[in-house]
Amino acid sequence: MRNTVKLGAVAAFVTLALPAAAAAQTCVGEPVGAGQSSLQLGIGFPGGDMTGYTGSVRSNPGGPLSYEAGYTFTSMDGVDTRMHTIAGRAEYELPVEALGVCGATGLGWSTFSDDPSNSSVWEIPIGLAAGHEFPAGSSFSITPHVMPMVLWQRFSTELLGESFSDSQTSFAFLGGLTVGTESIFAAARATKVFEDGTDTRFSIEGGFLF
Repeated sequence: MRNTVKLGAVAAFVTLALPAAAAAQTCVGEPVGAGQSSLQLGIGFPGGDMTGYTGSVRSNPGGPLSYEAGYTFTSMDGVDTRMHTIAGRAEYELPVEALGVCGATGLGWSTFSDDPSNSSVWEIPIGLAAGHEFPAGSSFSITPHVMPMVLWQRFSTELLGESFSDSQTSFAFLGGLTVGTESIFAAARATKVFEDGTDTRFSIEGGFLF
């Protein structure tokens, strides 16, 4: 069960001088311009025959801060237990001219249905994200982005009437590529947590701006 928790829990990758308002959060590959919001859906493959389905909403009020909140439902072939993750993240745009750079952090909580052990996971990622938007036409762009981070996780479970918990801190790395127009976008990402027995997580997302 603990390996299952580790494989599925990384759902929230999140992302101090005051810069001018950013046109979009290119540091994390999110083409949400100042004063815009987005709605996006995604599918992820954490490994171990697991599949995660995510829905999230992002807001860029027009200043250096942007926010995102989402929910992920994760299932595994041949297992009745399902994981439910609620996560939020925020990025703060730093005053770097050559490319988009953000300090990023977040908070995620995962729990399980049909799980007699009553397991749960808390996690906090803290990272530095960087990305750059390359115009590929009058309204089309490509944005590669990366984010190294430190990931703190706390695992809790109950077994035979006894409660157990454990915390760990790991290094993680996210890399991705976003393509889009002025109204829609899609992104492919890979996330690796450098912990023994943890697979690389691949995900595909798509969304629209409003």
